[in-house]
Amino acid sequence: MQRSTPNYMNPDDFDRVLKSIPLLKIRKQKDEDVRMLFIILYWIGLRPSEAIYLKAEDFDLENHNLYLGKTKTHRHDIAPIPDHIIPALQEWLDDKENGRLFPELTYRCAYNWIKRLGVMLQIIPWITHRDEIGEANKLHIFRKSLGKDLLTGTHGTKMPIEIISKQLRHQDIGVTLNSYLKSSHEAVKEHWKEFSVRY
Repeated sequence: MQRSTPNYMNPDDFDRVLKSIPLLKIRKQKDEDVRMLFIILYWIGLRPSEAIYLKAEDFDLENHNLYLGKTKTHRHDIAPIPDHIIPALQEWLDDKENGRLFPELTYRCAYNWIKRLGVMLQIIPWITHRDEIGEANKLHIFRKSLGKDLLTGTHGTKMPIEIISKQLRHQDIGVTLNSYLKSSHEAVKEHWKEFSVRY
C-alpha cells in the first residue's frame, strides 16, 4: 500500500481518522455525523463547501445520485454515489429530517477538527503546512486521495483518467492530472496502456 504523503492519505490512515473521531469530543455534532461527513467527502469526492451544506433531500439513493445544485464548475451538478456506501448512507439518512444534514457546521470548524486529528494521529497531509507543497492539503485531501486511489486501483479496479475526472467533476482533465493526481506524463501513459490491454 502506498504511504501517506503531504498530498495523499492512504486507506489505513483514513480508517484511523474515522475510528478516532470520538477523541475530538465534539459537542455540536454527533460523532456518527462527522464520520459520515468524512466518508462523503472521500467516497463521493466532494469539495468541502459542497459537503458542509448538504441536505437530506439532495440524496437520490435509488439512482445513486447526489444533487449538488450550482457548484464551482457546473450550474446543476450531480455527483455519482458509489454502490458500496449506499447501505450506510441509507441507514444514516433514515434518521434524518429534510434540511441541512450538518446544521451550524462551518468550514473553519471542520478544518479545526482535522488539524487536531492530524496532530493526535500524525496524519502526514494534515501536519504538513500548505506552503511546503503549494496546494490545499487539509479538507481537500479526501478528494485528492480518492483520485489517486482510483488511478492506482487501491480499492480494486483501476479507473481511466477520464472516469476519475468525471467522478471529481472537473471540467478540464488537466486539472485532474496536474492538480489532483500529480501524475507524471509517463505514469499516465503507462496507466492508459494497461487499461487498454484489459479492455
